Amino acid sequence: DVQHHSHAASFSGKRMWISDLVWKWAPDGNNRHQQLRLNWEYAQVSGINRYADHAMRHRASSLGTVWRFNPAWELGVRTDWLEVYKAENHSGDIEFGQGRLKENAIMVAYKPTHRQTLRLQLTQQRASGVNDAGEAIFANPARRSIQLQYVIGIGAHGAHAY
Repeated sequence: DVQHHSHAASFSGKRMWISDLVWKWAPDGNNRHQQLRLNWEYAQVSGINRYADHAMRHRASSLGTVWRFNPAWELGVRTDWLEVYKAENHSGDIEFGQGRLKENAIMVAYKPTHRQTLRLQLTQQRASGVNDAGEAIFANPARRSIQLQYVIGIGAHGAHAY
């Protein structure tokens, strides 16, 4: 909501395009034992709103790699960035603040079975960009976080018919 300085994440645009590339390699040809995965993603939204200059675009990208060094263990790193333009109404004048969020993460995952994953992830975020009132575009980024996740898959799929 431009008029009330809402800080909710509600961006829109006229056009969006996304691309991603994934490359996988298994040193001995068997990806169940060892595998290297590289992935890259990019997204862009243009035509943010009717007040935005045509060159203003929300953009995001990520680059990551995961190394399965044992059938049950994986180690990965990832870097992401997000760049947005935030519109604000100042007595009828629409002004845009530009913000950037960068995130780096490292993780180790243990997969005791096909359906279970225990993942420990360390993440660091850095935000930059303020509006003309000096307020941060990304208020209170996580800075550093530690996450422990337990993921379990339930139900039938191609490898298991129930």
